[in-house]
Order: sequence, then C-alpha cells, then structure tokens
Amino acid sequence: MTLINFTVQSFEEKLNKQNTGQNKDVKLCRVELYLNYINSYLRVTFSPGLMKSELPNGVTQFDTIISKVNPPTNTLSNFLEYACSTDNCDKKFALAHIQWLLNAQYTTLHITVRSILLGNAVNSSEVNCFINDSSKVLCADEVCAVSHDNDETEYKQSCGNKDVEDTILQMTTYVDIAGNKLREETTLICQYNECNSRSIFSKILTAIKEKYDLKPMFRAFNMSIESNETATKTHSFTSSKLTTSTSKNETPPMHVISITYLVFGTFYLLVFLINFS
Repeated sequence: MTLINFTVQSFEEKLNKQNTGQNKDVKLCRVELYLNYINSYLRVTFSPGLMKSELPNGVTQFDTIISKVNPPTNTLSNFLEYACSTDNCDKKFALAHIQWLLNAQYTTLHITVRSILLGNAVNSSEVNCFINDSSKVLCADEVCAVSHDNDETEYKQSCGNKDVEDTILQMTTYVDIAGNKLREETTLICQYNECNSRSIFSKILTAIKEKYDLKPMFRAFNMSIESNETATKTHSFTSSKLTTSTSKNETPPMHVISITYLVFGTFYLLVFLINFS
C-alpha cells in the first residue's frame, strides 16, 4: 500500500504545533499510535486521553490485531503505546517510531491467518469450544477463546463472550526498553465450532513465529535482542485486556485531516487524525 499523502516531515510539523495538554493530575506522559493498514488510517492520542492505561513508566506495548477475517471487512491494525516521565517524551517517541510502524504491515501474516481460520471453519448448528486439550463444551454465546503466554507451555482455552462480533487475533508484546525485557501474548477469539483447538492455534502460532518479525521494533529501541528467544522474559507487565473482546478501540476511517482537542473539566484529550487516502 502506497501512503502517498503522508510524510514524516509533515507529521512532525503538525505534531510540534500541538499542545499535548500537560496536567497536574497526569503522573506519566502517554502516547498511543494506531495504524489501520486496510483503511490507510493513522490516529495519535496523548495523555490524559489514555487515563485508563496501566502501562508502567518506560514500558512499550505493541499490539497487532487481525479481525473480521472475511473480506471486504477484514482489518489489520497496529497499536503502539508508551509511558514516560520526561518533558516531551511522548512527542519524541511518536516521531522516533512512526516510520518503522508504517512499514510493519504484516500482510503475509494476515493472509496466512485468514487462510488457517477459514480453511478450518466447520459448518455446524452449534458451537462447541475446547476448555482443555481433550474436553469441550457447548457454548451458549457461540464464541470460543484461546490464548498463550510466551512463558507458558499450555494454552488457555474457554468459551468466549457474545459481545465479540467477529474473529479477532491479537498479538501483544510488552517491552521494558531499559531492562531489555519483553513479554508476549497471543489471543484468538472465534465463532465457529471447535475453532479454539490446539491444532488450529498451533498453526497460527507457527505462522506468527515465521511471519511476525519484531526485529525492526527492537532495532528502533536500540535493544540487544536479535530474536524473541534471546530476550529476558518477564511477568512484571500488566496482562493484555483481550480475553473475550478486543482491548483496543478500533476507530472507523476518517476521510479528512483533522485535529481534535476536547476538554472534560480539568482533563484534556488530544487526538491527531491523518488519513492517507
């Protein structure tokens, strides 16, 4: 996809003109970059518009979400969030990492995951979900869930929540840049019979290992991590909120360039919207 209307220079110019709304009630600066590659859409949000975030100081959270696997409504998006405590550290982070994030489209992984999920879909009048490797139950909401943490060998399998409208695969990586530590989680929410089986999820995890390259992110962080296996693993980060529903706010595409500055009492929300198309 050619992002013909976007340049890092114009991004920097617009970003530098904005006041990110410093407030005494904000203990940490926070910034979130959201990129939807299907709709060519970028959103940048600064604290305290991220008041609900629990990300610790100096930690980055990177989420890749593949949802709605049936075209033309399928979605591939990345979220990059960072918490920091020095002047303008949020703006500096956004400017330093926008370029590699633009390139992190993971199109091949997207296609492979869709192929695995659609290829294993089974027509059934009911949805049974695995709750462990050998046992399954009938799920009233017709939604299944399965997740895996990089420090664990077992999968967590269960029924899902009816609030989820479509299949969602989320890869979450927490990075402590200074401590050279990371934690990785993968979660699948799906809506067809036995879709959270170990067999299907193992194929997805294999595809992620082969096609989900995080080295550009590590290089951008100047971390001494050459592969996922050489990093120090840790459980010190807050677990991903995606268990039965998406933890991130997928915003519909905007067809104009706009800057929105909203005031809620003493709290401020700055949202920077760019459309590439």
